[in-house]
Amino acid sequence: MPWLIKDAKKPEDNLFFVHVPRCGGTSLIKNHHVPIKSLEGRSLLGKIAMRIFFVRYELLETCNFPIRSKGNLLCVVGMAFGYYALRILSHSEGEMPSYYYYLAVLDIIFFACLLLGLTFVFVAPTIARIQIVRQAFLVCQQGHGLMESIDWCIGTNIHGYINHLTAHKVLDYGYVSPETWNAVSTMAIVRNPYSRMVSIYMYNRWGSHETFSDFVRRWYNMLREYREDGELEEWYTTCHGFAQYEFTHFKGQQLVQAIVKQEE
Repeated sequence: MPWLIKDAKKPEDNLFFVHVPRCGGTSLIKNHHVPIKSLEGRSLLGKIAMRIFFVRYELLETCNFPIRSKGNLLCVVGMAFGYYALRILSHSEGEMPSYYYYLAVLDIIFFACLLLGLTFVFVAPTIARIQIVRQAFLVCQQGHGLMESIDWCIGTNIHGYINHLTAHKVLDYGYVSPETWNAVSTMAIVRNPYSRMVSIYMYNRWGSHETFSDFVRRWYNMLREYREDGELEEWYTTCHGFAQYEFTHFKGQQLVQAIVKQEE
């Protein structure tokens, strides 16, 4: 849901992109240098956090459960350091303070948990399909604002992935004022629903062993609150489960000026 062009002199030359999940558009964000622009004016910690967000976002496009990653390499190095420290302490014959031993153990436990989290917990399939994990992930984003850029409408916070908010949510949360929305150009990309479903499957499956038919059945059952109550808060329903019109329309009114079909 980011701005692609924001600082043009004429309001109509500014472009806000409603990013419907699994419909393409990530390349547009890159080509307009949004990941770089969103770092401007941030603290050092904020820049690091946003860079981590973009690295993870790109990584999860390539693998459901990424084992070979820079983050996991860091974890392995951290555990190796803790193990090496334990070896040294075991041969110190009581010359080192005892709390060094506990610090080394905590180091190993911390990096082992972080490795498991980066590989199997805080990944697309788990966040999308296990509600309590998604809620824990959202709670972790509350308050600090390190991984959100409201100015560019990208990143993540308590409301979910900001770049995948619906047009109505962007307005309702006050990220863009109605006056600005009506003055600038807005667009979204949609695609054949069946093709999109295949893309959702590839992104959110429990690995290659889960068949498409099994995934669709489980995905359908998972979206009960959305199907029965129209629940659109990501606390309860993953944004990948919304129908495409939810991103571009609200109560029958089209909020996005231009809707482009990916196939065309």
